[in-house]
Amino acid sequence: MTAEGLRSGAIAFEIDGQDLAGAGDRERNTVDGLRELGVPIIVDGFGDGSLSLDDLAQWRPAMVKLAVDAQPNPVLTGLVRGISSLAIPTCVKGVGAHGDLRDVVAIGTYCGQGNALTPVRSLDRVHAQIHAPQRLGF
Repeated sequence: MTAEGLRSGAIAFEIDGQDLAGAGDRERNTVDGLRELGVPIIVDGFGDGSLSLDDLAQWRPAMVKLAVDAQPNPVLTGLVRGISSLAIPTCVKGVGAHGDLRDVVAIGTYCGQGNALTPVRSLDRVHAQIHAPQRLGF
């Protein structure tokens, strides 16, 4: 529990891979400070050529997000396997169709994000879902 009343890991800090590519000591110190507070660091946009696997090994993010529509399936598969070899989970974003979902599950990604999983909702609908008593369908 932090002084602000949040559990460690309750929030995450997402950084664009291009921003990390040009980062210096100040940025590294900021990321290290967030990590010390228990804030997971997530790298978004890996695979655009700005960061390498060696960079990921040095930054040690809690997760790396990749876009399914930005890479052909064999390239995406290679990226997921390379990142996973560093013991870093991957999240494939942009999963827009059930075929995409089947493909990203088959390549071994840790999680997915996109309309095939949960469509975009209005803030009012999200608020209602969070605050409405509901029964889980198990």
